[in-house]
Amino acid sequence: MKGAEALARTMVHLLYHSDLREHLGKVGLKKMEREFDERLVIEKTLQVYQQRELCWRLANSRQVQKVNVWSAWKGRSSRCLPVRLAQSV
Repeated sequence: MKGAEALARTMVHLLYHSDLREHLGKVGLKKMEREFDERLVIEKTLQVYQQRELCWRLANSRQVQKVNVWSAWKGRSSRCLPVRLAQSV
C-alpha cells in the first residue's frame, strides 16, 4: 500500500470512528502542551544558544583546539566538548 492510499484509508477510518478521533485529539493536545509549551520552547532555545556561545568561546581560546560546533549539533550532541591541545615537549 502506498503512502497516499494509506493516508486516505486512515482518514476514512477516522471519519467513521468519532471516538477514535476524539481520543487522538486529546492525546495530541496533551503532547503539544507538554512538549511545545511556549515557556519550555523558549527555555530550550536559550540553552542551545548559551551552549553554542560557550563552545565558540572555548574553541577560540589558545588552550583549546577548534571544534566543529555544527557537526556536534547535527550529531544531536547536547554538548560541545573541546579537545585540549597536547602540550609541546
